[in-house]
Amino acid sequence: MLKRIELKNFRSFGDFSLELDNINILIGGNGAGKSNFISIFTFLNYISKGQMRLWIAEKGGFDNIIYKGIQENDSINIEFYFDSKGPGLLNIYSLSLKATENDYIVESEDIGYWDELKYPAPKMMNIAKIADDSKFNLTVNNNQKEGHNIAYYIDNIIQNWKIYHFDDVSPNSNKKREQDIEKGFFLQEEGDNIAAFLYFLKTKYAENYQKIVEAVKLVAPYFKDFILEPEKESKKLIKLRWMEKESIKEFSASLMSDGTLRFLCLAALLLQPYLPEVVIIDEPELGLHPLAITILSELVKKASTNSQIIMATQSVTLLNNFKPEDVIVIDKEKEGSSIKRLDKETLSGWLDEYTLGELWEGNYIGGRY
Repeated sequence: MLKRIELKNFRSFGDFSLELDNINILIGGNGAGKSNFISIFTFLNYISKGQMRLWIAEKGGFDNIIYKGIQENDSINIEFYFDSKGPGLLNIYSLSLKATENDYIVESEDIGYWDELKYPAPKMMNIAKIADDSKFNLTVNNNQKEGHNIAYYIDNIIQNWKIYHFDDVSPNSNKKREQDIEKGFFLQEEGDNIAAFLYFLKTKYAENYQKIVEAVKLVAPYFKDFILEPEKESKKLIKLRWMEKESIKEFSASLMSDGTLRFLCLAALLLQPYLPEVVIIDEPELGLHPLAITILSELVKKASTNSQIIMATQSVTLLNNFKPEDVIVIDKEKEGSSIKRLDKETLSGWLDEYTLGELWEGNYIGGRY
C-alpha cells in the first residue's frame, strides 16, 4: 500500500509529510484543502498516462498549482513511498517541477527502493526523459532491470487509481440509461456502468454479486433482486432493473431512490472481488440515510483488509464509526492547508465522554472551519 506522502508547494500545501494506513478518513471544513489533497492522486494518474501537461493545463497552468504562485515559489516536489515485499522495504517515486520564464520543466524524476532496516537512505535512479513531459514507466538509465521492476510496480498501482464519487443520480444520469454490456469489467469512477458491472459480477462472481444484493437489502428492506438481462432490441446493451419482495413487477433505476442507487454503487465498489490496491472515495455519504452510512462504514472496514481506503467526508455519522487513528484532519491556516492524523492517546480522556463526531462538531479536533 501507499506508506507515506511528502509534498512541497503543491496547491494549498506548503510542506508536509503524512504517514498513511489501511483506513484514512479525511475531514475538514469547506475550502480547507481536502480536494487539493485528493487531486494529487489524479495528478499522478495523469502522469502515469503521459498526460501531466494536460492536467496542469486543465487547472489553469503551473502558476495555479504551485503553492502561493510562482511569485513566491518556483518548484513543486512530490515523493510517494510504497510498501514493497517484506518489512521495511519501500519503493519510491519522486518528481520535481520547476518554473521557467514562460512555463515549467521537469527538473528531476526518479524511482528508487529503500530497505529502512539496513540502509540510512534510499537508492534512487533517474528515469529517462521524453520531450519535456513525464511518464514514470519509461526506460530507466542503463536499462537497469531493477529499475524496470520498480517502475512497473509503481505504474501498475497508480494506473488503477480512481477517485470514486457517485453523486449524480439525476434523471439523465448514465446510471439510469442503457449501458454497453461489454464495458462491465471494472466499475467506472461515477458508476455510469453499474448495470454492466453487476451483470459481469453475476455471471462471473456470483458470490460477490449476492453480497451486494444482501447489502442493498439492509438499506432497502423492500428490495428483492436486480433483473440483469440484455436489452431485447440490442444484446450489446443493458439497463438496470429491479424487483420488490413479493411482487413480479419490474422497476427501472429511475424508480429507485437516489440514496439507494448511490449506496448500490458504493456496495458494488467495496464488495467486488478485485479491489484496486488504493481506493479513493470522495464524500460517499451524500444522500444516504444514517443507517446506510453505518453499513457503509462496515463495508469500508472489511474492504480495508485487502485494500487501502482514502475517503473524504463531511459526515459526523460516518466519522463516529471509525477510530481516532483512522482520521486525518485538514485545516485551513493563514499560510495554507495543514494536515495531521489524530492521536488516540491525546483524545483518550475526551472519548470517555464524547463521540468523535461530537468532538469534531465542537471543533476540539480541528477540521471544522
